[in-house]
Amino acid sequence: MVFCGRPSKACRRCRDRKLRCDLHSGSCRQCVRARVACTGYRDTQQLRIRDESQAVRRKVLSRNAPTVDPHSLTVSLELQARDIFFANYVTGTSKSWDFLKPFSNPTLSPEHLTLSIDAVSLAYLSYQVYSDTALATARERYVSALRMMNKALRSPEVAITDATLLASLLLDLFEKITNCEPRNIECHGQLMSMAL
Repeated sequence: MVFCGRPSKACRRCRDRKLRCDLHSGSCRQCVRARVACTGYRDTQQLRIRDESQAVRRKVLSRNAPTVDPHSLTVSLELQARDIFFANYVTGTSKSWDFLKPFSNPTLSPEHLTLSIDAVSLAYLSYQVYSDTALATARERYVSALRMMNKALRSPEVAITDATLLASLLLDLFEKITNCEPRNIECHGQLMSMAL
């Protein structure tokens, strides 16, 4: 049970309007002044005590419930890498790979090109933040991309498409990124010039 304060003896009109009722016998002066019939005063001995346990429980649980911060939602490593790569080389200030812009949505590009973009993006991320996890995932994507490129090159129609050419360029960039030592300044300069 929850104590909600001592109940008021005031008449109904004064309670509703939150006025100070003088509890004058017969009719309060607030009702007389307003020229309305006074409903009489409440007998506090006959009031029931409400069981507010469930309401209090819900209130406490809602306070202790973890709130979801939209900024704390985790984004997959592949999406982070893709966003960083596209931000730096496709849509960013460099724009050296701006011809990849039509393939920014992985669902709209051929699978061998998507895997090549993922491999390069993860390799670039691992190079930037020295992440072994990103590098291991990049190598897995690279192997998958090579397999898909092999299938694509077997088909004469697919082999001559721009997507296949772009995928082979990206796989070359992957090899250049992964063969560089991350902290080697000269290698970093070569990488940037190759990307341009």
